[in-house]
Amino acid sequence: MMQQDTTKTSPTVTVLMSAYGVDAFLHQAVESVLCQDYEDFEFLIIDDASPQDIATELKCYGDLRMKIVRNEYNLGLTRSLNKGLQMACGRYIARMDADDISLPQRLKIQVNYMEKHPEIGLLGGQADCIDGDGNIVFQERHPTDELLLRWLLLFINPFWHSSIMLRASVLKLIGGYNNCVRYAQDYDLWHRLAPHTRFAQLCEPVILYRIQGKSITSSCGREQEAIALNIIRNALQILKCNDMVDDDIRGVREILINLPACHANEKSIKIMCSSIGMFAKFHKLTFDHELAIKNYAKKKMHVFLRNNQISLDKSKDSGI
Repeated sequence: MMQQDTTKTSPTVTVLMSAYGVDAFLHQAVESVLCQDYEDFEFLIIDDASPQDIATELKCYGDLRMKIVRNEYNLGLTRSLNKGLQMACGRYIARMDADDISLPQRLKIQVNYMEKHPEIGLLGGQADCIDGDGNIVFQERHPTDELLLRWLLLFINPFWHSSIMLRASVLKLIGGYNNCVRYAQDYDLWHRLAPHTRFAQLCEPVILYRIQGKSITSSCGREQEAIALNIIRNALQILKCNDMVDDDIRGVREILINLPACHANEKSIKIMCSSIGMFAKFHKLTFDHELAIKNYAKKKMHVFLRNNQISLDKSKDSGI
């Protein structure tokens, strides 16, 4: 009788999570991964020196796909993720945060897309935003057009970090996350990936994104913004947009994210339009592609002006 080949092959996907502490959100996040419709994955959890030993807390699941590695001391999110990337065996890396929830078909949908589109190195998905009780508070839908995503990337992050699937070979090419970037490490990574691979974004939601006060975004907002501004300045210099000060950039960000008007003004609108022209010239866009980005920016501008009760007349000479 022929013996069955029991040689273990590498999983298609590594789901990568870094966690600090154990709570109900962590259990919900873990369960959402273990209950995926797609099964060919390893689930690598980096315990960033939590007060409680995460491996002990999660041993109740008894799932061999789950591997928990505990840091001897707290490394922070960026270094913990890079540690996980060095250990990852999958040819795709699916990011997951310890307080979010992956929808059941997330991995199946994303793997199918990546298999059909070998040119794509970064694949995002949409998110439904939930509160601490798991109630959907709003549904965020980011653009799916690659050129629009790349223009938006100049000012804001158009991808949910925990929705992302990455091609491991492309990550290896650039060395993973930048250990010098403590916050906004995902935004920095997208910018560093941009010259090396194609981007895509699914139109359907793949995660439930938890909005809570304990998140890095909430607790470290100022430092995160400072890092983001530095990333943006470097990206704009490549396009030769060198005349923008930080408040100009903040103004454009307010328009695109629809924040209260603290820095945005007529100049911000003109700068936003100017950046589209520079982006189109740099990437040699067709007229139709440039027009599509202008139309998106115009819609964002009108929503922002209306919500802030600013006269639409201020945009009459913006060029959008």
